[in-house]
Amino acid sequence: MNDLEFTVPLPGNCSAVLTVPGPLTAETLHRVEQELDRRLGSLRRDLTGGGADEGAREYESWMQQLRRGKQ
Repeated sequence: MNDLEFTVPLPGNCSAVLTVPGPLTAETLHRVEQELDRRLGSLRRDLTGGGADEGAREYESWMQQLRRGKQ
């Protein structure tokens, strides 16, 4: 089993690392994408103080549904 590791460079000489257990399957990738989308969206809302207007939240919910529908 070969784990996959993705490193994303970040400002300030640091990085974020994601490790996904291998072998990678379509189902695993789908779940990782969904969870990252959910968690990063939550972090984004927290950082902006939840200040996104109703239209932006509604648009984001549509985009999440569209992304899910493509899998």
